[in-house]
Amino acid sequence: MLQRVFLAGWLLAVAVLFLAAGAFTAVRLWIPELEKYREEIELAASRAFQHEVTIGAVHATLRGINPALRLENVVIAGEGEHRLAIREVRISLDTWHYLREQEIAPSGVDIIGVDLSLVRDTDGQFHLEHFGRDAAADLSVLFGMSRLSLRDAGVTLTDLQRGMAPQRFSGVVLSLKNAGYTHTLTGYAMLPDALGKRVDIQAELYGHASHLREWQGRVYLKAGSVGLPALLAQYPLEGVRAGGVADMRLWADVSSTRVNMLRGEVDVSDFLLAHSGTAGSHQFIADSVQGQFGLQRTTAGWKFALQQLAISSGGRSWETEHLAFAVGEADGRTFLNGAAALINLDGLGGLLPVIPGLDTEIRTRFAQLQPRGVVRDLQVSLE
Repeated sequence: MLQRVFLAGWLLAVAVLFLAAGAFTAVRLWIPELEKYREEIELAASRAFQHEVTIGAVHATLRGINPALRLENVVIAGEGEHRLAIREVRISLDTWHYLREQEIAPSGVDIIGVDLSLVRDTDGQFHLEHFGRDAAADLSVLFGMSRLSLRDAGVTLTDLQRGMAPQRFSGVVLSLKNAGYTHTLTGYAMLPDALGKRVDIQAELYGHASHLREWQGRVYLKAGSVGLPALLAQYPLEGVRAGGVADMRLWADVSSTRVNMLRGEVDVSDFLLAHSGTAGSHQFIADSVQGQFGLQRTTAGWKFALQQLAISSGGRSWETEHLAFAVGEADGRTFLNGAAALINLDGLGGLLPVIPGLDTEIRTRFAQLQPRGVVRDLQVSLE
């Protein structure tokens, strides 16, 4: 009995081996034929993007058991005379899908050597410049593939919603892996010269490939040598001026292109934070500031927290443990509620009047306090 089972298993293994060998041979024989379908590939791509696509050359190869196409000098026609030129596009084809369904389906795409101009509209939607929103919607098919990568790319971002000047990111490398409704993004880019050196990104997002604006999840950013004046220029706060260079790590919870919660670690040298308004001009200066912070959106406004804040200035240093406050509006009144486990007011007192978001009365009160000493278990409520 055991001998028969062993024989049956052996014959099954041999059959599977021959089947796999046959499929592999069929794929190898199929590869040379792919290079003859340049015009068909151009036509299919043109239909997908609703813009004319031309390809300079098509080469076919084999990656494992999956055939792959290398498209060189790809050009996508935009509005008017505008063209998007891509040095190389590599497309991996799903062999098993072809054997099952008898149709060609890509399993991954690598885009290499391209300059992209990305625009954020006044309503918050993103699209490629000179290609309109329809083309951006059609790109959702790419996010349904198992893998999508961008290498050796430049990206110019124009944010019309915030009215900011275009910013160019160079050396962009991004990799997106999709598994159903789960999307994992990793990569890095060189920042604009005025903003810093490099930013690294990791993200795990959830959502349907055709509804990109509804994706939600968590994003991690690591940025080095970030210039605070240039950063504040991108996200201006009324009456606020900042200076210094920061290394930072950020974790953000996002949904529908909006940040709901932000946590971070920051190390700033030559720190300056100043505020000018109806309550007068105030500034806070320190040689270095280190700490952890958190920012959370609420129905009434924002909650802010500082952990292990360390300030150094003029050869002296101060530490503060767990400072938290909430700023918002309720029943037409602005409020500030705060609490702290330990505050060294000698180092922190000058920071209070320059906190962004305060109304004139609260800012004036903070400026008049001029506190000194150490405070423990503080509770504050101002309206």
